[in-house]
Formats: sequence, structure tokens, C-alpha cells
Amino acid sequence: MSNYKIHVKDETESRQAQKYFFALGCLWSGNSAEFQHTHMPYLYAYMDNKVIMHGDIESKFHTKPNQELTLDQLQDLYILHRNDVNDANHSMAVASDRPDYPIFKTHDDVFHTFATNINKWVECKSIDSKTTGLKPIQKQQVQTDTDLIADVLVNNAPIKKPNCISGAEALRDLADGFDVEFFHDSQGWVPCKGLVIDQVLGDLYQFRLKPKISLINGIEVPECGLKHQHGQLIWILNSIDPREYCSVILDENDKVPPYWWDSEEKIKQVVVALRKVFEAQL
Repeated sequence: MSNYKIHVKDETESRQAQKYFFALGCLWSGNSAEFQHTHMPYLYAYMDNKVIMHGDIESKFHTKPNQELTLDQLQDLYILHRNDVNDANHSMAVASDRPDYPIFKTHDDVFHTFATNINKWVECKSIDSKTTGLKPIQKQQVQTDTDLIADVLVNNAPIKKPNCISGAEALRDLADGFDVEFFHDSQGWVPCKGLVIDQVLGDLYQFRLKPKISLINGIEVPECGLKHQHGQLIWILNSIDPREYCSVILDENDKVPPYWWDSEEKIKQVVVALRKVFEAQL
């Protein structure tokens, strides 16, 4: 992926752009996925480091080599990144005895077909708006994870970083016998040994529950999530989805599923391990 930049007109556009960057895996400095600097007109996303930065100098915005995007283009980027066939906004009839092909058309009129062998949207230059059999899919809205986030968060509350907890939660979890880690600038995630209460509660560090490992047929995979937070994006197994998993944000009254993971990277490892188990049984 390239590095990106976007000019936002107001706080509403800034929040929307930040939601898309969060969904693409980018965070503010300090691994924060909370809305910040919404008064700043320029946002930058660096995909290699997964970092968001801000600025207010127009000349620097124009001279930075990052690829400039509009909000619509940023939404398209996210949809193409998440590779969900359900995001199709067009279909194309190829034969009366075969189902229509799913097509995704970007705001720049670039058409993509869904390659089921690799579960990915692929640009198709042979299709344009005049292609025979092409028709728009009639539905209210192509819903993305960021739309779901906007639906369930109250008063535009910030998105919670899935694996981070507050200092107060860290103290409670330590008292309950959980293994808690904090992020050290030079050593990464390390145990909370040696920290005093004032350091834990003083917003000096990021905290998380120590990830655990499970075994599936001898293969190490990340253990299921432990402490679900309202408004948290989680990943669950889903045999209907071509990827065999999907993401969801639960409403307050929804029951937390017994098996869930807090990142797409983790559930992908689980799916790979399960496939190997089923292949061995064939």
C-alpha cells in the first residue's frame, strides 16, 4: 500500500477519515485509536508504520509525496482492502444458467471482480459502464465495518483499540489473576512487574492482557478473546463467508459469542489451522 494524505473540511470529515484509517490498521502515536486533532485540516497515513499524523500547513500538504485521496476514494480503498464479496454494488449477467458475477465499482468508475480463488477484489479493465449485462445492485447502502462502527457507537465515542485496557482495568485484572502487560518504548510489551500503582493509573503506559496461545491439532493459534468491551470490533468464525470468518460489532443487548478474536490476523491463523485439521480428515 502507498502512503496517503487527505484534506478534511471540518470535524465531521476528520472523524470519518480517521474511522477509515483506523479500519485500515493505522493508529495515532501511542497506539491510540481515539479521535484526535479533528480541527486539523490535513491528515497523513503511513501504511508501513501504520501511523496517522496531522498538519495545518497547506504548502507541506501539497509537497508531501503521499497519494492524495478524497473521502469517497478513502472509502473505496477500505472496501477493496477488506475484500468482502458482500460489498459488491453491481452485478453482471454472463449466462441464463449461471449466477451473476459480483462487481464493485469505485467512485472513480474503476470496476473490480471478486476472485473467489484468492478471496480478493481484482481490477478488471475489460469492464466499463457500457458493458452488456452490467447492472447496479439495488440496496440502501453498501455497509462497511466503519458504517457499523458509526451505527453502534454512542455520541461518536472513539473506537476502542481491541487489545488495550485502562490503568484501572489493568489493576482489576491483576487482582483477578490475569497476566497484564504494558508497552515499553524500547522493549515492547513486557509484564507489569515493578510498576507502582501511581504509574499504572497515571496514563503513562498502554496496557493489555497478555495474549495466550492454544493448540489445534498441534498447531499454535491465538487463544479466544477474554474481555469483550462494548463498541469493540471482533472477529468470529462464519462458514457462510468465503473467508470462513467475518467481523462484527455487538450491540449492548447482543450476547458475546463463546469464540471470538480481537484482530483479523489472529482469526486468519485459526482458520488456517482448522482447514489443515479438516483436510487431514478427508
